Amino acid sequence: YRKGKLLIFIGNEYKLIPEKLDMVHEIAADFVASQLPQDRADWLYDECSAKTLSVPHALNPDVFFSREPLSRRKIDIGERSAEYPWYIGDVDRNKIPDLLIQIMDYGFKVDCSHDDAKRFDRQGWAKFLSSCVATVTTEAGTSFLEKDDRTRLAVNKYVNENPSCTFADVYKLFFEHYSNAVSGKIISPRHFDAVGTKTCLIMFPGRFNDILKPDEHYISLQPDLSNLGDVVEKLKDESFLQKMVDKTHEYILDAHTHNRRMQTLMSIVKNSF
Repeated sequence: YRKGKLLIFIGNEYKLIPEKLDMVHEIAADFVASQLPQDRADWLYDECSAKTLSVPHALNPDVFFSREPLSRRKIDIGERSAEYPWYIGDVDRNKIPDLLIQIMDYGFKVDCSHDDAKRFDRQGWAKFLSSCVATVTTEAGTSFLEKDDRTRLAVNKYVNENPSCTFADVYKLFFEHYSNAVSGKIISPRHFDAVGTKTCLIMFPGRFNDILKPDEHYISLQPDLSNLGDVVEKLKDESFLQKMVDKTHEYILDAHTHNRRMQTLMSIVKNSF
């Protein structure tokens, strides 16, 4: 009996994909709002009758805004995150604590934790970021996007049956010779949170939904840390950092806020009638 258009938002597009695809079919959605870039969203939902829309995360400027200038921030690099499961196909985020230990050798004050007990609520996270000159993070999502969850389920089964295994074991068995991999990596809220608080992002290069560009909107760190010295020099240059965070903040505030996303979505839906 539905008379209007139905748009469904799909999150966490790295697990339970068969169930999510079945749901889109069952409820006969008119639109699917995906966190993935458009080309990857089209691939994932190509058998659905719904029109696929790429709707990446965005900035909430009412919560994430700068509370302190960089010159008055007490933490050089701050970070809070949870370790990613092995079935996403990489452990980039899990490398961050070891990376920050190396950065501390250069005299930077670091506040980093993967401990759930040290996580913040939204307001606490916003205040924490505003006390940090920079933060280190990675793209979110999986390196191996699948429609049937077969690898995720197989990895979980293997890990449960082999509790002493390492990620290297898992990678060799399930990912090393994986053919025609489709990346499900995406930009995440934590990227926009940092931009909103004018906290400089340090990240491995990635696509970031074609929104953030390396060494323009964030300091690019190679996964093998081969350019760590260059990154350290940039972190010591307050003028460079200020220009980067100001430019990135202006860019995101102009085009990538929650309000902008919703305006675009509503325009598409209205024009479909």
